[in-house]
Amino acid sequence: MRIRSMATPLMQSALGILGGKAVARNGVTVWQRAQQTVKQAGLGLLVALAACQTALAGPEEAFVERTHTRFASLRAAPKEARPAGCKALYSAAFDTAAVAAGAARKEWKRMKASRQAAMVQSTGQRLVRECLSVLARPEPGPPVILKRAQLGSGLKVTVQHIGPQGKDTIVTWTLKPGGPFGMRALDATAEGRGLVASLRSEFDGALAATGGNIDKAIVAFAGKR
Repeated sequence: MRIRSMATPLMQSALGILGGKAVARNGVTVWQRAQQTVKQAGLGLLVALAACQTALAGPEEAFVERTHTRFASLRAAPKEARPAGCKALYSAAFDTAAVAAGAARKEWKRMKASRQAAMVQSTGQRLVRECLSVLARPEPGPPVILKRAQLGSGLKVTVQHIGPQGKDTIVTWTLKPGGPFGMRALDATAEGRGLVASLRSEFDGALAATGGNIDKAIVAFAGKR
């Protein structure tokens, strides 16, 4: 009997809606309540979809977005604060040891641990200078990922920064899992210029200028612009 007494008002309300009649209840018709319920359900669905989209976004999207956001905040920072900000950015975004090994190339394996540590430190200084150079250029537009290519456990991600008057910038990141951004960069190529290849050329030049003295070359490499 209890179930029946609950079901009867529900059936009456449903019949009223289907028949085009609204059953008033506390000044609000059932039809209005139904509309409110649908709107609330729709809003809940939109929130759920947004949450799913965030959850399904891969770590490469997070890396690209966070890197772009950090560069934007550094552009807004005072110039005297930029070097420290660049150091924090590259520490988070790059695998500095991997970049240093790529710059030193065949010399890397010949280096003792102390020299490798010095090379990593010098590479970090070069990355800060590279960051400051990027900040001196016009700000690129928002990033859009064009394509991804799997590289073992990592990814190669091509990103388009849409700029004004069709002046877009294409950046290709070589990424591996890890770091506070979800992924870390092993290399970056912008407009055909590869970061690791450029650093390798600079280190080779430093070696040649110092007569093959690795210690002096590492010091000279840090100051290259």
